[in-house]
Amino acid sequence: MKRVILTSSAGVGLALADRADMVVPFIYRFVSGPLPTPDHLIDYLGGRWPLNEMHWSDCVRVHQSPHLRRQDRAGGLLWVCQTYGVDFIELWFDPEPNSQLQLIWILDYLRAEPSLTGSLRLRRVDFNLREADPSELRHRDVRQFDIVESDLGIASMAWEAYRSPTPELCAGLLGRARWGHTYSISGSSARCLKGSHLARRQRSRVWTARWRHSIRTTREVATLPFAGAGCR
Repeated sequence: MKRVILTSSAGVGLALADRADMVVPFIYRFVSGPLPTPDHLIDYLGGRWPLNEMHWSDCVRVHQSPHLRRQDRAGGLLWVCQTYGVDFIELWFDPEPNSQLQLIWILDYLRAEPSLTGSLRLRRVDFNLREADPSELRHRDVRQFDIVESDLGIASMAWEAYRSPTPELCAGLLGRARWGHTYSISGSSARCLKGSHLARRQRSRVWTARWRHSIRTTREVATLPFAGAGCR
């Protein structure tokens, strides 16, 4: 069976662990500075064209993905997965806040291709991927879970809330988590919002005080699990 791993920059060692036919690490930093525009992120995951500053395939090791023809590396990520008949797309994102933000971003993106939902698998990465030895990762037992449409919906709401210039959507999402939502991605959303929004306060100084209130609200749901650290 053909297997692709999507991960953060913390998971680059997975390319040496021989667990998949292709490992795609994402390099974006979502926890500080201005966010990339939606069009920029779509171009990054889509087909390469001359004006692209970055492309998802730039960080894919050629010798670690010998089945991917060089000319096809310019294709979109989802096109490559479909064209090569990938059976499973595994998501390996550790509890680090930026990794969790990348998780909800890529789940929001994958929601647009329902035909791939059945192939998605979330790995419960409750350890520091960056510090893991590739030889140890090769044999490490990491539990996996299926991803369903409700998970994708929660991730989309979390990503929309994080991208919003005002705190209302974030507060609403945290309120849902407080009232008993136990989806695997809802826990991830609450925890990564807690760990990451403070780093982006400079983007929205007008509502800093209201934002701090949202952060205090997040602490109330700190017991909710990460998608990567304690889902389901």
